[in-house]
Amino acid sequence: LDLSGNDFVGPLPTEMFTSTINLVFVDLTGNPIGGSIPTELKYLTQLASLEMGSADLTGTLPGEIFQTTDIVTSNRVTSMLETLSLEGNSLNGSLPEELFNVATSLRILDLGINDFTGELSENAGNLLQLEQLLLWYNNFDGSIPSTLGSLTLLEIMSLDNNQFNGTMPPEVCNLVTSASNSGGGDAGSLIFLASDCKDDDEEDNMPFVECSCCHSCQ
Repeated sequence: LDLSGNDFVGPLPTEMFTSTINLVFVDLTGNPIGGSIPTELKYLTQLASLEMGSADLTGTLPGEIFQTTDIVTSNRVTSMLETLSLEGNSLNGSLPEELFNVATSLRILDLGINDFTGELSENAGNLLQLEQLLLWYNNFDGSIPSTLGSLTLLEIMSLDNNQFNGTMPPEVCNLVTSASNSGGGDAGSLIFLASDCKDDDEEDNMPFVECSCCHSCQ
């Protein structure tokens, strides 16, 4: 179902997700839908790709949508979601643990340019199939979890323009391709890593990440 780039406005009808439960692909990008993310998305048991970028969405990211449920039996089924793209909205709050503990088939997670807050969960390391992690331009804080080093298929990770601080974990730096990793080590899959790392001679009170392996420092 590709309805991207239109002028549809919300709220989205509940029937859209309860009577079309075999949808595999939903793209509503670029529509001024507004409102919150409907929890009825959990009934799309075959859903592999959900794209709702630049859709004027507000509120939090409901963990319920990752608890895929058979609408007939009410039984939980394994999430098939591989792409979740919600960039360019006004979503806020912390990320639900269900995202990291249930949606473990994710390959692309794009939550950039929103208003998410809080620390990035250690359980983000459960997303072992992840190839792209895009969290730029939010308000995440705290340290970057070392468990991200478990994501050995990761190719792109953008953590810049947040409030992260501390040091980029060596486990993450080990993922950087050897050709661009000044620290040496084994070749990894990560070809682009961005964070809020600043030069030592910059003096201000902004949080920043010490990162010797980043390709881009904001």
